[in-house]
Amino acid sequence: MLIECPSCRSRAELPDSKAGARVRCGECGRVYVAATRGGRRTRVTGPNMGLLGGLAAGILVLMVVLFIVNQSGDEAEAARVVTSEPREKTGQEADGLGWNAPAVQAAAAVHAAVQAHDDGRLESLLHGPRLWAADESVTRGGEVDPEGWRILPLAQRREHVALWIARFKQGEESELLSGWSAFDGRVLRVNGDHATVRLSLSPAEGGAAQRYVDWQLAKDKDRWKVYAYERWLSPGEIRKEEVRVEREIEEGAVEKVTLSDGTEVFEREPEPLEHLETTPPDLRKRIDGLYAKLINLDLTTEASAAKRELVTIGKPAIPILLTGLYEIPIDNERDAIKVNILNQTLANITGNTFGYKPQRGEAASLSEEKRQSAIKQWFAWWYRNREAFVKKQVEDLLEDHIQLTESDRKWLERHKD
Repeated sequence: MLIECPSCRSRAELPDSKAGARVRCGECGRVYVAATRGGRRTRVTGPNMGLLGGLAAGILVLMVVLFIVNQSGDEAEAARVVTSEPREKTGQEADGLGWNAPAVQAAAAVHAAVQAHDDGRLESLLHGPRLWAADESVTRGGEVDPEGWRILPLAQRREHVALWIARFKQGEESELLSGWSAFDGRVLRVNGDHATVRLSLSPAEGGAAQRYVDWQLAKDKDRWKVYAYERWLSPGEIRKEEVRVEREIEEGAVEKVTLSDGTEVFEREPEPLEHLETTPPDLRKRIDGLYAKLINLDLTTEASAAKRELVTIGKPAIPILLTGLYEIPIDNERDAIKVNILNQTLANITGNTFGYKPQRGEAASLSEEKRQSAIKQWFAWWYRNREAFVKKQVEDLLEDHIQLTESDRKWLERHKD
């Protein structure tokens, strides 16, 4: 049968038995469901056939291959492209809001940069002012002008950039970037220099699954750059999540709580946590040492360096940071500052924040109820995500996200399976 890519109109021949399989276009990369075009191929006859055939051969210098990824996960089968026609833009693409839109391509490029471990490319795609303003708003408890980023000393900018790159590569939702490639997308909204883009994702290593991610972008010197993202759940995924939450509540794992202002949150009582069982011995000692420096208020440069390294280590450091939230009291200003530092470090690693602020007294921007609730929300979040962290940790560490000792590397190899 003859199929046609809905994006670039490249055509390919497939066996009829592959009808309904998912294929990836060799020209534009889009993944779509193989289906017959519903018409027969146009045949060229007459004296001009040889000339047209020669022109076609000159244009198609390389044979383009489509890899079929069927629903059963079998090995991909090649499909031969028989022609490639000029693309007729319709719908959103005609309006500049489809896959080829600059904002969509910028968001898709972030996935490619993370998967290629290209930190330089990733940095060029990040909107520094907006990322900085978002972080500062959490710290200060109020909206911050993004233009403040431009007057920061260069050293501080570089420190922030290093943390953001680590977050995009190691954060809670970073699997959306490292494990999923964009094959389609569209602009949902444009408001001046801001845009919201939704990307359709397929597994980077192949497969029939599909996910979606919404990106927030802003223009910086006429270039679209990203500053926030979150997974968009389809109605079916939302229902599955609701069922999971209902089961967790029934089992008493987490508790759904309504705060005095009417906000509904999920909480779990804090408790001391051990290192993940998949964290190698030398790395455990390293995390413990960095943690001690992080909460030492008499240190400045060393504490900042410790924070950067903990963010780079990422998931393996989370249990120890959460234990600090549980063990350090907030009945004096110094300890409250320590807990705030822990909260900021967790936010840098995971991309999450539950609103914790250490301010006390009448001018406090966060009530005691919400301060305590924020810590409980961290533990509820951890309970719901820890199994996924343990499952992927060995694989992540072996991919050289962080510098491991030879002893740790051997330990991880032994525990890989």
